[in-house]
Amino acid sequence: MIKVISYDWGHEGLVNSSYDGSLVNGWISHQANSAGGVSVKFSVENFGTKTVRSYSIYFAPYNGAHEPVRCTVTDLCIKGVSGHDSLGPNGVGSNKLFENAWYNHSIRSVSIDHIDVTYTDGTTESCKGNYVPTKEEESASLKSGCLQALAALAGLAAMIGLLWWLASDLLGSIFK
Repeated sequence: MIKVISYDWGHEGLVNSSYDGSLVNGWISHQANSAGGVSVKFSVENFGTKTVRSYSIYFAPYNGAHEPVRCTVTDLCIKGVSGHDSLGPNGVGSNKLFENAWYNHSIRSVSIDHIDVTYTDGTTESCKGNYVPTKEEESASLKSGCLQALAALAGLAAMIGLLWWLASDLLGSIFK
């Protein structure tokens, strides 16, 4: 499965060079450009065992109150970008740019809504957000859930035993 290993929203624009203070083209984080355009720069990694043929990553923007924001041009909130670079297991696709995904000056944050992946064998996979558990994590989660259920049952059994003891003690003292 593909995982976005880093992303930032903002825009490309003129910034002061750290070398000599001159203006150079660079990345300006967490800001729309003068037209309200917001881009997303990201890198992905294939942490699965199959080779990825293509992927689509869908991002969603939010305002300062963490409410979804729509593009003033397309009226869309969630927008996706596709990558068609083949990524083998542990392959990394770096410095991808989803340029001017939205136009809206009120954008204050961007998150990953979901990811769709197509593998070279024709199978597909989707996940909500940027997280799909590995087989080991699923197994650990299942074991943890089973252990929690067993602990709850043991607690319930202990409670029933205590209630039985109290009831028999109480009844024993009444009928003596």
